[in-house]
Amino acid sequence: MLNVPEPIWVDKAETARRIRGRIEKILDWATVHNFRTGDNPARWHGRLEHALPSHAGRRIAHFRTLPYRDVPKFMRALRMQDGVAARALEFTILTVVRTSSIIGIAERDDSPPLMWDHIDLDKREWYLGRTKTIDDGFLIPLSDAAMAVLREMHRITGGKGLVFPGGTRTEELERLPMSNGAMASVLRRMKVDGTPHAITRATFETWSDEVSTAEDKVIDAVMTHGAKTKLKAAYSRGQLYDKRRALMEAWATFLMSAPPALKVVA
Repeated sequence: MLNVPEPIWVDKAETARRIRGRIEKILDWATVHNFRTGDNPARWHGRLEHALPSHAGRRIAHFRTLPYRDVPKFMRALRMQDGVAARALEFTILTVVRTSSIIGIAERDDSPPLMWDHIDLDKREWYLGRTKTIDDGFLIPLSDAAMAVLREMHRITGGKGLVFPGGTRTEELERLPMSNGAMASVLRRMKVDGTPHAITRATFETWSDEVSTAEDKVIDAVMTHGAKTKLKAAYSRGQLYDKRRALMEAWATFLMSAPPALKVVA
């Protein structure tokens, strides 16, 4: 088992982690269906944790992003891009979520891809289940611009199954999520040097710190950094919910802002 993740375990940690998790799920399935017996050699706790170095505490690479003033121009160019991945990237930036909240995490059953069942179109909100830092779920208010993306995807999918599917056939609309690199491929096609995560979250944080008048706790709540305050889904419907909705609408207005008019001088 070690010969699969070990060569890339340090240099390509995220890829190696995903591969290990998927192998573990496949072997678990094979055991349940009597195709194999015995312990799972891909299990981390009690097995591979003693053979491979932990990724906890490793140095985090900070990816390049766009200056926040350039993001409205980028969003205008993104709107010109065809395809589900482009709409998913647009929605990700508007809602300031991690890409895993859109495509799901394959090795975690509690982090599924975004489904229409998670969206309340009438209330204009998205119930994000378990997140990276909040175990009890979180309500994300949806701006006018985010709702426009959803209406476009509703025409494509019929409002059933996956919001951003990885294919066009009926069964793919319901079951096949986008690949992990789909949104990154949109950036490469646009010749943008950055990552979806950096452009979304780092840019929003810089903009909110330098431009918005939002309180720090509201900015943290939008980014679902709830580990310190342990925000609850019920609490998110209170005052912070209204403040988050106002901040998300301001963010969307900034993203969709038109370039300044040229001043003609005689």
